[in-house]
Amino acid sequence: MMASLRRQLNSYNPLGEAPLFGLAAVLFLPGLLFSRLMPAWSTPLALAGLALIFGLRWLAVGRLTGSRMADGALLGLLLLLPLNLLNSLDDGVTRPLALAFVAGLALCGAVAAQTWLPRQSWLLLLAGLGVGVILLLGTRLGSNKLPFIDREIYSLLPGGYHAFWDRDSFNPNLAGGLAALFLLPAVALALKAEQWPVRDAAKITAIALALLLLLTQSRGALLASGVGLAVMSVARSRRWLVGWLLLAALVAGLALWLGPAVLFDNLLGRSQPLADSSLRARLELWQRALVLAGAFPLTGVGLGLFEAAVKLLAPTELISAGAAFGHAHNIYLQLAAEMGLPALILHLALFATLAGRLARAAGQSALALGLLGSLAAFLTHGLFDAIIASPQVALIVWGLFGAMLAASEPAGPINN
Repeated sequence: MMASLRRQLNSYNPLGEAPLFGLAAVLFLPGLLFSRLMPAWSTPLALAGLALIFGLRWLAVGRLTGSRMADGALLGLLLLLPLNLLNSLDDGVTRPLALAFVAGLALCGAVAAQTWLPRQSWLLLLAGLGVGVILLLGTRLGSNKLPFIDREIYSLLPGGYHAFWDRDSFNPNLAGGLAALFLLPAVALALKAEQWPVRDAAKITAIALALLLLLTQSRGALLASGVGLAVMSVARSRRWLVGWLLLAALVAGLALWLGPAVLFDNLLGRSQPLADSSLRARLELWQRALVLAGAFPLTGVGLGLFEAAVKLLAPTELISAGAAFGHAHNIYLQLAAEMGLPALILHLALFATLAGRLARAAGQSALALGLLGSLAAFLTHGLFDAIIASPQVALIVWGLFGAMLAASEPAGPINN
């Protein structure tokens, strides 16, 4: 009976059509993402509009993303947000970030519904180039972490621009981490796409993003890209596994010889807000994140309040009191501290769902293979940084999660 009712509703429901549904969802996102800058009425309108179109979509097709596990994770995170807001240490800080989080969930669901998207993989390449241009113009480039890069190069590059919603430039680690997420699909498409125009466009995109990644000198992002490439190669052919295991054993031996602290300090380098020893400073922040997660296990301290909560409840010793460290420099501990352990578990369930679906689709789809590499890079980079602490960057990441769900849709073969 429910299926019959759904078929009748679908015949009268234009939002059952994925492109129109996606467009309708995207139109409401600015009211949530930029709630501080938009008129007061835009926020309730956006929430009501998204509730309506997602409700109609559910009635039309009986799902949001094509995966029950992903649907459950997204809905669970949505239901946890009011508790996070009610128990926030500062409602004024948490509310706009909670609204931006809703925008991310909505974009993920809207993109996941576009099952035609994997057959138009050039759109992801175009998005990667667009993100790359924005990062090049708005990132504070010019560090000296990689000695083989001449700092004079940076004087030839444009820079100093910032977005209308933020007077600060992008952090190089954030820029590097985001560039890596688009680099890996470009590499996969450059090597494995069936159509030569897509392969050629992917080669140009991969070269541009690789150069940008080097210019950021983010060693965490470079490491994450390497892990993503390793995952992609093993997913394509198990013969690569032995070689990567041997390399991992060599790195482990080097770490034992040098000492893990020396290796990680050279890997992470000096960071201005994290003092001279980036590793020790991160360890201090990670310990403080565990303290906050233990004190507020169900709800967290509130989105955007990690730094304030640490300074109030568990002041740092190595990091100076005036330093602006912003977040926990680890996405997992960041989620646990700001959103609570249930939210962390739901995120991990979503990541596991994405990994499983992409691994199954990687043999048929170059795009799925590349996005599997992106997911591996995101999870690796997340061990040392938290690019999703920025709501605008988090929106892009949620969009990529939606693309991962669309690219791994098992409804039919996907040709790139």
